[in-house]
Amino acid sequence: MDHSMVKKFISISLPKDIVDRIDMIIKAGTLGYDSRPEFIKESVRKRLSELGHESGQTVRPFRIWDVTVDRVTIFDEMINRWVNIFIKEGVMTCELDRSEDCVHTKFVVEIPEVIAQFKRMGWKLPR
Repeated sequence: MDHSMVKKFISISLPKDIVDRIDMIIKAGTLGYDSRPEFIKESVRKRLSELGHESGQTVRPFRIWDVTVDRVTIFDEMINRWVNIFIKEGVMTCELDRSEDCVHTKFVVEIPEVIAQFKRMGWKLPR
C-alpha cells in the first residue's frame, strides 16, 4: 500500500450544544447532509475559504472595525494595516488595491451587516 495516499485524521472535541444543532440539521434532511463529519468538513472548508485560505493561499486574518452605509473598515493583520472598503451604489472598492475583487472585498461581502445593508438597498451582492 502507498502510504502517501493514506489520509491522516485528527479527532476534535466540540461542545455538545453545537453537535446537537448539527444533528438537528442532519435529521431534518433539508440541506442534504448525511453525517456529522460531512457537515463539519464543509463548514470548516467554507470558513477557510472566507479567510482567503483556498487552494494553498496563506490565511489572511482580518478584523472588522466599523461598518457604515458607505464604508467598511477592517484590519489586515498580514500587512498590519487598516483598510477601507468603500461602498457606492452597490459597488465595493478596496482603497488599498483599488479593486472591486480582492481578498478584502471578498471578506467584507460575507459580513452579515453588509449583506443586510445590500438587501435593504436592493443591491446585488458581488460574488
